[in-house]
Amino acid sequence: MLIATLLDARVVSAQAFQRKAGDSTVTKIRVAANPGKKSDRNPTRFLNAEGWGVIGEGLAKCSKGDVLSISGEMKLDKYTDKNGQERTDDVITVTHFRIQKSESFFNGGTRPADPETETQVQDDDGIPF
Repeated sequence: MLIATLLDARVVSAQAFQRKAGDSTVTKIRVAANPGKKSDRNPTRFLNAEGWGVIGEGLAKCSKGDVLSISGEMKLDKYTDKNGQERTDDVITVTHFRIQKSESFFNGGTRPADPETETQVQDDDGIPF
């Protein structure tokens, strides 16, 4: 078992994939993890993040472009594609995650088409937050 933590994983799938597995539901999203400056030595890694139950419900609410911190168990998923070729995929089974940045969350669930139409909320002191 390999435990992994991804500090800045960006959601690249437009929609979460959910399916029933016995009595539980599993949710899968695709994320890109860049360990630092992109180079031949540190390429961007694309992997599937899967969550079961309540964790999966939280992952299903993430939108494309959201930045997450993810902890979980890494594994290599082997499968045969429709052309009969053996394939492998990196998968992290999520045990903990936190949304670091989410445009859809901060804008009430909608992303403005034009940055000039975006409004800032201010508290009583006049400080935007």
